[in-house]
Amino acid sequence: MIGATDHIRAEIMAQPEAGRLDYALDLLAWYLDPVHPWLQGARDLGVCLDLADLRQLHALDAERGRWVTVSRLLAARCLDRLADDWPAPEKVFAGNARIRAALSNAGIPLVLETWRHVGYRISGPADFRFDMKASAKRCFA
Repeated sequence: MIGATDHIRAEIMAQPEAGRLDYALDLLAWYLDPVHPWLQGARDLGVCLDLADLRQLHALDAERGRWVTVSRLLAARCLDRLADDWPAPEKVFAGNARIRAALSNAGIPLVLETWRHVGYRISGPADFRFDMKASAKRCFA
């Protein structure tokens, strides 16, 4: 039987060993904070995505400039599901298409790159952050 926290454990264990504690603490803050500053910043900048796609974008942004595997992105998408209920990896591929469109539509200076059979990465200006004070542009989706 799958425990209620097995999906969270899987995501934490998918991180590099040296970063697991920090990742777990960030994840805990994500759950306990009413509105995470990163999420609010993305919305303020006009990034209109559903929660699973926002989690996927957050996972990519947290590793900005580094390649992220499909399995890690799938784990990020499925925080609210038991591991047995995770969708196929195609959800990650479709999510990336929506993320690319949302970044472009919002004028976000980030690029989502693909390296076949390796993974995906976000690259862009080092000084751009989603959780900084954003413009007045709002998302109504």
